[in-house]
Amino acid sequence: MECVPVPRIAIDCLNCSHHGSMAEDDLLAYGLEAGTSLVTLTKRLVCTQCGSRAVVAYRYVEDDLGPTLVPRQ
Repeated sequence: MECVPVPRIAIDCLNCSHHGSMAEDDLLAYGLEAGTSLVTLTKRLVCTQCGSRAVVAYRYVEDDLGPTLVPRQ
């Protein structure tokens, strides 16, 4: 059985080091399309731990081999 890679977005707070991730398709629940630029996304984010808006986000693909960064196109 072949595992289908799942595109995800990792989010790290630069203030308190809290981190999380979400599936690319989850952006729809926040009124954004899958594939929305990370600049647009990070402008909307607030850390749920400390309230900081200083966050960094990056895309990666999760599969059986573990997460790998998505190359720029």
